Amino acid sequence: HIEHISEPSDCQAICQNHPECYYFSHYVEEGGEHWGHCFLHYHCDKYSDKECHRLSRPGCPPASPLLESFFSQFQDDDTIDKEPRPGPHCNCICGPEYPDMDDCSSPEL
Repeated sequence: HIEHISEPSDCQAICQNHPECYYFSHYVEEGGEHWGHCFLHYHCDKYSDKECHRLSRPGCPPASPLLESFFSQFQDDDTIDKEPRPGPHCNCICGPEYPDMDDCSSPEL
């Protein structure tokens, strides 16, 4: 767990530079200083957004344009909850170490 990482792309970059990291997750605290939290994972056996707010919730900081763009693809998806979930986490995102969130690149093998 790494605190004070404000952007998910920075969390992914840390994962890319850690030899045992294959997945990352990131959220921002609700209220207060909106500290960012980054987690590095060596496997991804399940995903739970139980304590996670999505975008546009009172108490959550504005999401970056990158997150707004990512979540906009689910606006018409009936499998995604339309109501915000209760919990202390905002703007949650998780994913693999590649492709890179900033430029969609992968390392050359």
